Amino acid sequence: MSEPVSLSTRAQEIFRSKAFAHVAVPGSGGVPHTTPVWADVDDDGNLWFNTAIGRFKERHLQLGDPVAVSATDPDNPYEYCQVRGHVGERRTDGAEEDIDALAKKYMGVDTYPLRTEGERRVTIVVTPTSTTGV
Repeated sequence: MSEPVSLSTRAQEIFRSKAFAHVAVPGSGGVPHTTPVWADVDDDGNLWFNTAIGRFKERHLQLGDPVAVSATDPDNPYEYCQVRGHVGERRTDGAEEDIDALAKKYMGVDTYPLRTEGERRVTIVVTPTSTTGV
């Protein structure tokens, strides 16, 4: 595996904005799969997003698996960041609070309103190994 790299300040700003990110994972037979997600960067500069357990991306994003995430500046569609790396962490502890924080950021509500009964959440933290764009 390649050595981790840090996100630039501008990349962090884009992922901290309300920009929708797109997660790309290799699926069955190596066929790429992309999904729009809400994403953020924590105080330590770690890129993360949250999903429900059992979804395609969750099933194909185990520890160490390759992943790419991109986002475009909502105010300037010609400015973007793409992060390639691997899953550095999967956490279920705090995942419900993480989806609520993303709902606050993207929807302005305190609690994620689209939960389904029995749904369990996981937060995926990406370890970047390369970036392009800003």
